[in-house]
Amino acid sequence: MDNLIPTPVTLTADELKDVIKLVSVRGAEYGAARICRLLASQHSLTAYEISEASDISNVSDMVLRCINPRLKTTDLYVACEKPPHSNDVRWSFYRDWADNDPDWSDLDKRLGAELVQEIAQTQKPEDAKRYVQRIMAMSGLGGSK
Repeated sequence: MDNLIPTPVTLTADELKDVIKLVSVRGAEYGAARICRLLASQHSLTAYEISEASDISNVSDMVLRCINPRLKTTDLYVACEKPPHSNDVRWSFYRDWADNDPDWSDLDKRLGAELVQEIAQTQKPEDAKRYVQRIMAMSGLGGSK
């Protein structure tokens, strides 16, 4: 369950170097690079803190248009979160761990095969409907569990 809530990260010098190359498309470091340099060494910064340090007034626009689209080839992205009991969102680098999540494909195949056998053995249409609903619920497509 820990993987469901992303954890802010700081970047290594090599990661920062790669990020700067991606966001500085003309070779010069503009606002996007300044934000990345700042967030590489510190995380959970407010938009005000970023604005003061980087002279960027619209952090979310810069992240949306100039940073994240250029980081698509990496496992990094910049996002904000709103801590409980606060009005300020906090910006950080995050790592997309989806590729490193456990592989459940063998279990999915086994459960799917068992379900197919159960459906094949049923002779009542209402039972088949129930199995289809289970499949849809398991796959996230809806239906009841």
